[in-house]
Amino acid sequence: MYNFKKQLLGMGIAASLLATATTQAADIEWKMATPWGGGPWLERDAKTFADYANELTDGDVSIQVFPGGTLGGALRVTNTVKSGVAQISHNYINYDYGTDPTAALLAGHSSGLTPEEFMLWMYEGGGVECSGTVNLAT
Repeated sequence: MYNFKKQLLGMGIAASLLATATTQAADIEWKMATPWGGGPWLERDAKTFADYANELTDGDVSIQVFPGGTLGGALRVTNTVKSGVAQISHNYINYDYGTDPTAALLAGHSSGLTPEEFMLWMYEGGGVECSGTVNLAT
């Protein structure tokens, strides 16, 4: 009988926790670090992303976009997120070349493709299909 009471009490606690969790939506407030200084289309895209996140979650997720240099170094956005000052970033992968060794796989260079051209090549020009055949050891 004692074991039955314990199980019943446990089920009651679990049910009340579940009911509480489903009726109280947790509001999430994130800071987005960017390297963009204000005005260019990249900052506009970061703000649009934040607006979409808010809209698609019915206001449960709120992202405040900060221009480059306000939360940390403008070219050290990934470090700003890693240190916990910001929870999310909108960044250019080439800025992480010395921070993240995998950045070399996708980072552009001065005579490379623009971000739009790169995405077009990846999804319309066969980049996704050939990415599995690239031998990075050579």
